[in-house]
Amino acid sequence: MQVAQRYRHALIDGLDRPLAHAASLPNPFYTEPSVLRHELDVLADRQWRLLAAEGQIPHPGDVMPVTMSGMPLVLVRGRDAKVRCFHNVCKHRGVPLVNATARGATSLKCQYHSWRYALDGSLDRASHFNGINDHRLCHVDASCLNLDEVRCETWHGLVCVNPGGHAAPIADAMASLDARWREYDFPQLRFGGTLSYRVAGNWKLVVENFLDSYHNPFVHPVLNKASLWDEHYPIVEASYFGVGTHVYDAALAGHGGLPIFRGLTPQRAQGAEYLCVSPTLMLGLHADYLFVLSVDPVDAQTTDENVYFFFVEHDEPSDDTIAIRNTVLANWDRINREDLPIIEGMQLCRRSPAFGSAAFSPFHEGPLHAFQRSLAALMADQATPAQAARDAQATQLADSVEA
Repeated sequence: MQVAQRYRHALIDGLDRPLAHAASLPNPFYTEPSVLRHELDVLADRQWRLLAAEGQIPHPGDVMPVTMSGMPLVLVRGRDAKVRCFHNVCKHRGVPLVNATARGATSLKCQYHSWRYALDGSLDRASHFNGINDHRLCHVDASCLNLDEVRCETWHGLVCVNPGGHAAPIADAMASLDARWREYDFPQLRFGGTLSYRVAGNWKLVVENFLDSYHNPFVHPVLNKASLWDEHYPIVEASYFGVGTHVYDAALAGHGGLPIFRGLTPQRAQGAEYLCVSPTLMLGLHADYLFVLSVDPVDAQTTDENVYFFFVEHDEPSDDTIAIRNTVLANWDRINREDLPIIEGMQLCRRSPAFGSAAFSPFHEGPLHAFQRSLAALMADQATPAQAARDAQATQLADSVEA
């Protein structure tokens, strides 16, 4: 049975029911490589994936290599200050062009044969291709040797890509969230650092853990004091889901004293919300900072998790402010590390016959159910171009074997 059909059955048989009667995705959706391959095809074709913060490449000439589920990419801020994304692959012999973040680059040069590309991806010089000091491309269409560009857009300081090209413009995709958070003036935010983890667990478990506030008193007792368990409210909308609180105490969380967004209502000034806005993108918004968490599936049982922090900034930050910001990162590093053994333990148990599928807590797990239901609907849709190409290749191979 194809993976899309399996997701369709999971939706009909378990997820597309009222919360109190729904059943979660069964174990194979967290362990089988074929499931992940289908998921990656759909995500690449129809969703935006977060690659970086604009603050990581702030100036023209800044370049940064990144990978997305093992695919080598490079982000470039051109002389026109626009951020572009290219496949990080020299078109001559398939060598990575950029191996480390660099500043002030005027071109991208392959270390193997010194082919050179402009920052807009066009081939600038095929070094010595036609002989010593003869850089002509005889009998070759140079335009076919430009770097392959990946669709790239930015949203509030985030650099996102949609390799398949079929996602709605990112402004449209995020419009409902912008409307919900319209009181927050995002231009007041400045990039403030990252945290990264390699998790021995399926990417969906990382997202589900983010949406699960049920575990806070038991796994995160310090966080639970600052963001009380019984004060959380569920958020389930068509295009996002998560939890919020009206009583987030920054002082108890250890970072009191940071500047907050100007113009917030008293309720917003004391609250926080944690939302999943696409299958791989989550945000935590507070009165004084925003964190953005993305998951990058490596294989069916391994995930790279990246967290980007943005702080409200009205003036040049003082040493005390920088120290408090560092405390925020340290606190979330502790919280994330508290989650790691739980996520990795869940992954281990996804191979046990003692666990197959689970009920959802009607009180706590509405957002988690909404994530699985939304994901199953997305994954049960028609095949992607990448899948169709693989099917065609398989058919051709079968035909040639029969012949």
